[in-house]
Amino acid sequence: MQSDYFYPDLADRRTPQDWADQGAPDLLEQARLKTRELQAETPPQHIPAEVDADIRRRFPIRL
Repeated sequence: MQSDYFYPDLADRRTPQDWADQGAPDLLEQARLKTRELQAETPPQHIPAEVDADIRRRFPIRL
């Protein structure tokens, strides 16, 4: 716990002075931009297409 750290992508690790000097970017706007970026990407395929097809054959899945 003392040696492993996780820093979120949107976290701002700069000092308040550095943050202000760089125009004080709005975290909410950064989150909106990241959301748009993620939505524009092709969703990952977590299971092979043949497994997906088999599941959809067996169960009434509606998206």
